[in-house]
Formats: sequence, structure tokens, C-alpha cells
Amino acid sequence: MITDKERLEELKGVVSTWITFLQEGEFPDVVDEEVEMIERLISTVEEQAEKIADYEMRYENTGAIFNRQAMQSRIEEQQKEIKHLKEDQISGLSETLEKEWRYNVKLLKENARLQKALEFYADKKTYTDKVNDEWGSTTAILVDRGKKARQALEGRNHESWHES
Repeated sequence: MITDKERLEELKGVVSTWITFLQEGEFPDVVDEEVEMIERLISTVEEQAEKIADYEMRYENTGAIFNRQAMQSRIEEQQKEIKHLKEDQISGLSETLEKEWRYNVKLLKENARLQKALEFYADKKTYTDKVNDEWGSTTAILVDRGKKARQALEGRNHESWHES
């Protein structure tokens, strides 16, 4: 069974990885305030965990039996609070990372679509090789007349772009 401290370390690793992605520019929609908020929440969880450890140490060192129930109740409350904070943080991080991942995939697809259109226009054969259309022999660029560029900018993807 994983301890609260191990979960916290795992969450720190996730945030660290997320920060690395942000620094590399891979998630452009994530703002610094979101990262700072998560870091503050982690700090709060750490503080709560330290308080629990401190209370447990004080209780063990004093040997005070009369205060055991009150301390145990307080520790359980704080443990529940820590658990809820961690769950909320992990859930929030998961949702944000998933959203950013989907956005990244969308950008990669858009980039690929635009690259295909650019490759068509960059290919010298597009301007020189003859193709047949309903009016006879011509070049692919004259048949296209910018259609592929307009389609790429509108978000349409066509498999036949490289066919001439």
C-alpha cells in the first residue's frame, strides 16, 4: 500500500515533469498561475503532513493518555483533509494534462495538414510535370489554383494532395 508521503512524492514528480514540458513550450495554453496554484497546494499538503508528524511525535514523547482521543481525532481529520487535497490536486492535474495533451495532438495534426499543403507547393514537379485534366495536358499548379492551400487553412485534409 502506498503511503501519503509516497503519493506526495509522485505528485511532485508529475508537477516537475509538467513544468519541464512548459519550459520546453509543449503546452502553450498552461499559465504560470496554474502551476503556482498547484505548487501552493502541494506546499499546503506538505505542511499538513509535517503537522501530523509533529503531533504524533509530541503525543509519543509526552505519553499523555488523557489527550489521546482528542489528538487521534485531530490527526484523523487532518489525514482526511490531506487525502482530499491530494485527490483534488491529482484530479485537477490529470484533467489539465489530458486537456493539454488533446490540444497538443490537435496542433500536431494541424501542423501535418499544413505541411502536406506546403510540400505540394514546394515540389518543383508541381510546376513542371504534365498532368491531364478535362481540358487536356497542363501542370498540377494550374489545376490546383491554390485550392490545397485554402483547404489546408480551412482545416480540411485530403489524401490526394501528393497525387499529380
